[in-house]
This record gives sequence, structure tokens and C-alpha cells, in this order.
Amino acid sequence: MAARLSVKLSLLDDAEAKTIENSFTAIGLETHSPVPASELAKAMIMDKKKSGDTISFILIERIGKCIIHPVNIDALEGVIYDLS
Repeated sequence: MAARLSVKLSLLDDAEAKTIENSFTAIGLETHSPVPASELAKAMIMDKKKSGDTISFILIERIGKCIIHPVNIDALEGVIYDLS
């Protein structure tokens, strides 16, 4: 999810996100959450990293470089539904 969210926020290019997802798949890790988007959104709104109308996410700028990035909660809900 971090790779796809990073692409949606223009932090990571799609080719690198696909490389990350393919690597996860190759070693047997899931790349999609089995949890429904509505449940993910509810849980994230209650997250302790929430501050006002943003929540801090660890996102990817490139393979090997992650950043803490604030994401607006309203925008996040839309992205969660798009990614599920």
C-alpha cells in the first residue's frame, strides 16, 4: 500500500512501485490488503499518528529512501478506496 500511495501522491514513479510489488510477490508477501477499504479508513482515522486533519505515513521516494509524509485525512480516504 505504501508504494501505491506514494505513486498517487507523486512521490514515487510507477515503474519503481511495480518493482517493489513484484519483489514482494516473488517472495510470497501480499501486496493487497484483505481488509475492506471502509475498515481501513476507520482504523486510520483513529490512528495515534493523526494530528488535526492529517496523518503521518512512511512513504517511498525511491527504493531505499523512505520519508515521513503528512497526508490529509479526506484525501487519504479517497486514495484508500481507489487502491482497494
